[in-house]
Amino acid sequence: MEEDYLSKNYISREIKQIINEAGDELEFEIIRYSNRYSVVVTVCQDHPPFKDCIGFGEHPRRKKAALRMALKELYAQAYGEEAPKQAIKDRLFESTYPHHLYAIIWRLNER
Repeated sequence: MEEDYLSKNYISREIKQIINEAGDELEFEIIRYSNRYSVVVTVCQDHPPFKDCIGFGEHPRRKKAALRMALKELYAQAYGEEAPKQAIKDRLFESTYPHHLYAIIWRLNER
């Protein structure tokens, strides 16, 4: 996987920044490979105390699912929010997912 990135063996790569509801800047790196989406999200703060948190997500077909996975991991580290239980179907999973993370995903897709 790392070899794909280092050799620039990806279809597209984008970097986006947004400010979340806590006032922290989130930076997203969204990479599309031929067989998956990969997302890395970090908290970028201007003032101490600095948070050193990073979230990773991958999905074979859906960018939103990779974003969701990365945000879930990041928020659990940065803000101590418990992630929802793994759901059997996406609909059930989406209905139990924290609403503010949907707002972030929606804002990213708007740009």
